[in-house]
Amino acid sequence: MLDFLQGDIRRVDSFASGILRKTTVQNKKDSAYIKLEEFHRLADQFLLSELDSTFFRQHFEETSLMDESSGQINFIYTAVTPEPTLRQVIVYIAPSPDSYDKIDRIYMETAMTRNDTIIEKKYNWKMDKYFYVLTISQPKDGTPVTRMEKVIWDPRYFSE
Repeated sequence: MLDFLQGDIRRVDSFASGILRKTTVQNKKDSAYIKLEEFHRLADQFLLSELDSTFFRQHFEETSLMDESSGQINFIYTAVTPEPTLRQVIVYIAPSPDSYDKIDRIYMETAMTRNDTIIEKKYNWKMDKYFYVLTISQPKDGTPVTRMEKVIWDPRYFSE
């Protein structure tokens, strides 16, 4: 999976046109165009060490299914031990009768505790188009804080 994510990052590097970052924190929205350096900083969140193929094979089990509603094949990887902060990965593949099947998107979930706060992240990388990270921080004795960062490089998705 790292190879696919890194390949998409290289494709963004190759054209480097407008990259839009949209942020929502507790229903407050903001957006701005960002430079390639900021894109890389945000995209690096997806390059988790747990995606290393040797580690991944040892700590995750695979199931798969054909989603009839989307027409995609889903490969679902679930952590079998409590060690990794990465809990689940789903790879959505669009089958093609005319050429090679293509990864449509990669979804990941992490969970960790920092001090007295549980932090859950949901990562979604739509190949060739955008990615977003949803972070939910739940303090032990407080109100949860939700933050969504979406980075878009395909202009057809700027209005979403």
